[in-house]
Amino acid sequence: MTSRQRVEAALRRQPVDRPPVALWRHGPEVDHDPRRLANAMLAFRDRWGLDQAAALPAHALNWHDRLTAPTLSEAQDRFTGAVAGGLNEGTALREGPAAAIADQVRDATQQTDGLGLMVAPGCGLSLDVPDEHLRVVVETVRAPAGRSGLR
Repeated sequence: MTSRQRVEAALRRQPVDRPPVALWRHGPEVDHDPRRLANAMLAFRDRWGLDQAAALPAHALNWHDRLTAPTLSEAQDRFTGAVAGGLNEGTALREGPAAAIADQVRDATQQTDGLGLMVAPGCGLSLDVPDEHLRVVVETVRAPAGRSGLR
């Protein structure tokens, strides 16, 4: 099986010759430079003989849109699937204030007209993100247009 066949079969829960391996390692020194990041990802994949899931069609894309290009709006011009982002997990979600978090939710919604958007951090959440900040995200998303979601 080729790497692509292996990943596609696994996604369909069909038999494979072996489980696909897809690992991601952050490279802080290159994360904010798309070309260098792509080269680092390919070198890491080749070094370890990983299955290349990133080259497959995706239903949604997620990246650090608050830290690097493209914006959510620009990504929607390039990609037909959904975009997942809008929240800066390193500052706004960890440090607040609540108003800044709500502003990011509203900005992400505005950039995408609320279509094809999953409000999400650019990466995983740190364990030290306060529950109150997550509540602000959820309530802002659920609030009628024009309301903040803040109590």
